[in-house]
Amino acid sequence: MSTNNALRRALLAATAAGALVVLGGCADGTHPGAAAVVGNEQISVSEVQDLTTAANDGIAEAAVKLKEPGLTLTPDVVISSLVQAALVEQIAARRSVTPTPAEIATAEKEFNFRPVVAEGFQLGGQLTQDFKVALVRTALSTAKLGGSTSIADQNASAAGGRIIAEELKNIEITISPRYGKWDPAAGLDTKASGSLSELSPQTKAIKDAEEAKRQAEQQQPQG
Repeated sequence: MSTNNALRRALLAATAAGALVVLGGCADGTHPGAAAVVGNEQISVSEVQDLTTAANDGIAEAAVKLKEPGLTLTPDVVISSLVQAALVEQIAARRSVTPTPAEIATAEKEFNFRPVVAEGFQLGGQLTQDFKVALVRTALSTAKLGGSTSIADQNASAAGGRIIAEELKNIEITISPRYGKWDPAAGLDTKASGSLSELSPQTKAIKDAEEAKRQAEQQQPQG
């Protein structure tokens, strides 16, 4: 998910300290074969592997078709985006925020996918087509949490990001260490890089809100 660090950042959601724990093999509350668990939703290892393969096959085909350089999506990047999608979906549901099909269609036009990625997801089949919609839906839900139906509305995306940061304490996230290392201040730290799109406003807003919260806590006087 490989060209520069923008891809990793674009698919990560910053989470509050303590909200994410590392998956043990068969620890309480975890499940064998799980790549991650977000609240009540489990993401399986096979799901991550199948999606990674389908996406890379589609992007490789698109690169030839469009005569453009391709890129490689790695499993840790795929799981980062799946975790973010599940997280935002659950928070949006708690706030009774549901994107409509028409809003999703408009947001897809606003989302700045690289052409080779957009075409690759189309060529990759149902798995990657659903993945693309999930990325768009995540951006749209964040904007709607902030009061707008446009993912181009940076103020709304920032407001939505702050709401997500506030809600993180209510959702437990577990991730298998094979996909990266958890950094409470920065989110899921992976070795992957690349660029599907520029850093999305909603992701930046979440990260900025969490960093501000962390700094405020550090500055509080000790009793």
